[in-house]
Order: sequence, then structure tokens, then C-alpha cells
Amino acid sequence: MPQTGPVLVETKSTGTVDPAFQNQTRFTYNVPPHTSGVSPADGPQRGGITISIFGTNLGKSREDVLDVVIAGSSCIDTIIYFNSTALSCILPPKASSSTANKVIVSTISAGKGDEATSAVFTYNPLPVVQLVQPPMGPSGGFTLIQIYGEVHHEEKGGGGGNNAFLLAKTQDLGESLDDIVDVVIAGISCRYSLIHVSSNQLTCVTPSANGFVNGSVAVHTHSGGQGVSDATYQYVPTCATSTTVSLCSQMGHCYWCASTANCLGDLDSCPMSCGGPDLSCGSVVIIALLCVLMAIVIPASAYSIIYFVNRDDDLKQYVFLFFVA
Repeated sequence: MPQTGPVLVETKSTGTVDPAFQNQTRFTYNVPPHTSGVSPADGPQRGGITISIFGTNLGKSREDVLDVVIAGSSCIDTIIYFNSTALSCILPPKASSSTANKVIVSTISAGKGDEATSAVFTYNPLPVVQLVQPPMGPSGGFTLIQIYGEVHHEEKGGGGGNNAFLLAKTQDLGESLDDIVDVVIAGISCRYSLIHVSSNQLTCVTPSANGFVNGSVAVHTHSGGQGVSDATYQYVPTCATSTTVSLCSQMGHCYWCASTANCLGDLDSCPMSCGGPDLSCGSVVIIALLCVLMAIVIPASAYSIIYFVNRDDDLKQYVFLFFVA
């Protein structure tokens, strides 16, 4: 309740005012502004969303409102005054060094609100990607990747030190699928295939890219804004896209197949050729020499057998049995 009382004047010459006139002039101390609620109670560090503020004695008019500070940042320039119990403004960007979280209204008529009992507003942490698995995949895309966010810890009670109990806060990567604006993999969006596993884990299928592409993995949410990343993803061209020996040699998991004149993966088989994995040049030379030797030896052996058979009729039956066997 406002404190109201008479205005008393006392002078050396006349003393105190006549009691009969004490109540004719009175003064009222206005109660300071008090904020009891704010909606929404949290928002992105970039600001830009509309905040509604509720309370009492929030000013007699728009002109009476001297300042409105949300978690250390003023939004007085965008204030809309409804009445002494409701205001709204556009959330300003978070002050980089501020740790404040109170919503405080100051008016010309009643001064500054009590910080200790004011409503609380929280700037949400930025989405931070700490880990991507696997960290690389083919430029053709269609790789299922897991994206993990940062886990914050907050000290709660226990007097600090080893006795403190830690509360994990894992809302970095979005409160839900609808909260996520976009997920960008090395500059390419995978929002179309995104699955929200939890507020600290996302899954998506990589889109296709052009050749070697390496870049960060960033998440953008409504609640936290445009995030930052400690993790990267690398697109690696498929072996089939390497059309020359030099390009193929740059691929750690590929080799050049000379017989087909194309680049193959480690698990692919190259047809028989010098330089192919299935048959070396030395093997080809040895086989060629064996073929030549066989071409000479076999006809000579056959001629000898026929010669001996013609000379000895008794050997005919053994030769016959030899060929049958």
C-alpha cells in the first residue's frame, strides 16, 4: 500500500503547524514497480522476440516508464504500455558479459523496482555441436550421422567444492523438432531428413556435395538462435568421380585400375591386367612363358608317343589306356 501522510512544516519563529491544519496538505510515496511474471520466460541470445511483462505499479503511463531491463539488457526503446500491470517489448540481444536474470521496471513516479523480488528471465544457451559421428562420408551423401550437443553443468547447493551437486542442462540442440530452424552440414542443410532424438542428440542423412568439402556442423533453433560448432564434417568424393590417375591417387581409399581405366575402391576388384590387384605384371610374364613352353613341349611329346607306338604294336594298348585315363 502507498504510504500517505501529512506535510508538516516547523519554523523557529512560529513552531509547528496548528494541528487543525495538519491534514489539509498530504503527500503519498508511490510503491516501486514490481514484476511478477514474464512470458516467455526464456529466449534466444540474439533477442528479437516479443516479451510480455506482468506486475504491479508498472507506470502511470508510457511516459512515466523510465526503463525496462531484461536480464541486464534494456528494451525501453520498444516498450508498449497497456496499463500499470502489463507491458511488452522486443527482447534485446544479451549483453555479452551480463549474468543478470531479473526483469526490472523503473518509473519516474515510483523509482526502481526491487531486484530481489522481480521476475526472472533466462537467455537460452547457444546451440553448440561438440561431436559428429562419423566425421566424414562420400560426397554422394546418404550417410547417416549422429550430432551431439554440449552439456552444461550448474552448481546446486552443497556448499560448493566436492560437496556440490551438478545439474546437467542439455537443451542446446532444441526442445523439439519444431524448435529447430535448420541443421547445416559443411554449408549444406539436412533439415529435410532430421530426427530429434533428444535435446542433446540429433540424427540426419547427409545431402550430396560437390567434391571435397570440409566445414562445420551448426544447429539453428528458435529457442537458442544460431549456434556455434566445435565439430566438422568432411565430404570425400567417391572413387568413381576420379577420372584420372592423379585424382585417384589423392583418394586414400581408392586405386587406379589400368585395364578399365577408372578409379576403384579398396574393396572393388580390378580385372586381370598389369598393375591390377588380382594379377601382377610378373605373373603375366610367367604365364606367357609357360604357355610358350607348353606349345613346344606338348606337340613334341605327342609326336614321341606316336613314334614309339608305331614301332611297337604292344604299346598301343597302353597308350590307349593312358589317353582314356
